[in-house]
This record gives sequence, C-alpha cells and structure tokens, in this order.
Amino acid sequence: RRASDLLLVRRSDDHFLVDTDGPVQVRQIGVNSIGYRVPAWKPNEQTITFARDVGVSNSILYSAPVTPDGLGKQVPILDVSSDPAFLWSRDGTKLAIADTSRAVFYFGAPVLIYRELKILDSVGFSEVARIRDNILSYFWSPDSTKIAYVSILDGLGNLRWTLFDVETGERARLVDFIPSPDQMTMFQFFDQYAYSHSLWSPDSRFLVFAGTLSEQAVTASYGTHPGHTGLHVFVLDTGPTLAIEAITTGVLGFWSPI
Repeated sequence: RRASDLLLVRRSDDHFLVDTDGPVQVRQIGVNSIGYRVPAWKPNEQTITFARDVGVSNSILYSAPVTPDGLGKQVPILDVSSDPAFLWSRDGTKLAIADTSRAVFYFGAPVLIYRELKILDSVGFSEVARIRDNILSYFWSPDSTKIAYVSILDGLGNLRWTLFDVETGERARLVDFIPSPDQMTMFQFFDQYAYSHSLWSPDSRFLVFAGTLSEQAVTASYGTHPGHTGLHVFVLDTGPTLAIEAITTGVLGFWSPI
C-alpha cells in the first residue's frame, strides 16, 4: 500500500480515514477532539499526529500508526495548550509544535499568535530546541535544517521573517514587511498549506512572499524599499549574503516542488 492512498479528514471533532486503494472507503478512527487545528501525517510513514482534548484549554499530542482496523498504539508526545499547530520536517526526523497561543488584533481582525515553538526529535520526542517569540506562522526548509518563521512586531502592522537554524540554535532577522491580504490568510492557516504550497525554494535558500516592505525596518528591507506603491511579490535570499528583490506585482507566490 502507498501512503498516498490514504486521506485523513477532520470535521469538527470527528476524524475520518479515507482509503482510495480500490473502491473508496470512509471510516471513523475513534478520535474525537476539537481543541487543535490540523492533524498531520509523518513523512514516509503511515503514522498520524493529532491531539486529544484534556479539559477546556489543554490537549495532549499523540502519534499513532494507521492499521487496517483503524489506529494502532497511540503514543503521547507532549502536553500542550489549546489550538496547537504542528508540522513535521520533510525528512520526518523532527516535529515542530507551536504552543501557548493568544488572540491579538491585526488591522481589526483577530489572529492567533504563538509564544513558543518547540522542536522535538522523532525517536523519543525529546526537545532539541525552543523559540520564544510572537509567532504567527512557521515553515520548515525542504532540507529540514532550518525554520523560517513570521512574527508580529508592533502595533503598526509590521511582520518579520526570522531564520532559525535548528542545529546551531542561531536566529537571523531577515526582513520586515506588511503582507498582502492573501498572504496573511496563508499565514493564518499555515499548517494547512505548508506541505502543499511551499514558500521555500527546493534548495532551501530562497523564500517568496507578497506584500510591501517596511521603510522603518532594521533588517534586509532597510534602505532597499523600491519606492513602489501597491503589492509586490518578493524573493528573499537567506544567505550566505542576505538580499531581497521585488520580482513582480502580485498578492501571493509559491515555489514549484522541484
């Protein structure tokens, strides 16, 4: 069986497994939980990650293999607060979990901000790194060595891209900007889009995003604002020499997988 034959669906607090190998079959898998966002498949395995509610404002993350009868042994990963967002690295060796969320207003609309990002290994789920910031969204690089995350800076609407090296723990401020409305929507639901809509180039060097650069920035956008009006798509070179370029007008951009 191929892992791509199976589709995991969450509807409210119900979870369904859709088997497309032959006649389509749909069955509930015995998970009832509403206090989190999106379940995830572990790359290259028929194993899912999900959360179960514990009280009103807490959950426990679990990992469990998918079997012909439903789920196998459910292994607890971590106690988290409500609405956690988690993403596997592409090689399946690490799991990043955004936790401790709160709602803030961004241009009059409520958005979730996470105060902690924990990175766990995939063997014993021990913590290998932790970030504390006002995190709106984050994205694993395709080579699974880095995380680029977006944080809210101030009351002026500025966001910031920051690059985190998982191995060294080093953080580099990249660029300050205000996103396009479409880009902001993608950031708000990043854990639904991250696996299929890549902001990272396949070589794990460039990021693409849409909006306008901040003219008050202390990052790569300082002094490089092209003087344009309207929304543009930018390509950000994360190094070794940091650089940014407006490539076209537009509201959203993604890289092809290869």
